Amino acid sequence: MKNLTVLFENYAGRFEGLYCALNRVADGENKRSQKALDEFFQRMDFIEAFSEREALREAVGPLSNLSEKECIRLGRSIMNAAAKTGIDCRPKQNALTLSQETVLHYREWNGEELFVGDEVTILSPAWYQGEKLIEKGICQKQPLAE
Repeated sequence: MKNLTVLFENYAGRFEGLYCALNRVADGENKRSQKALDEFFQRMDFIEAFSEREALREAVGPLSNLSEKECIRLGRSIMNAAAKTGIDCRPKQNALTLSQETVLHYREWNGEELFVGDEVTILSPAWYQGEKLIEKGICQKQPLAE
């Protein structure tokens, strides 16, 4: 899916908030695969400068006709194209002590303010294209030890 690689090279930020959901589709862990894929294609449709959007839509056909296996295969193709442009998630671990950099790359799931040194559980990792943050991660503060 070379066309998708071009899409991510130029418009990665347009898909902010979707990377984790698309990754779960690719892993077969998203119970609402068609909804995540539909959101991806809707956002792609608004990128008028991306001339391949209609051909991609046509090649995939109606998302409602896709089986779960086809959704997973499509999700993998999308995430493989994203990976070819340097898009990946970090950190890979489930817990993190926030640094001056990472405190800016996460938001607390219930809206609490985050501080450098907070111990957090990663609920959804942050997504980057190279070193550029393209999607904030979601975390939960760990209770303070007494």
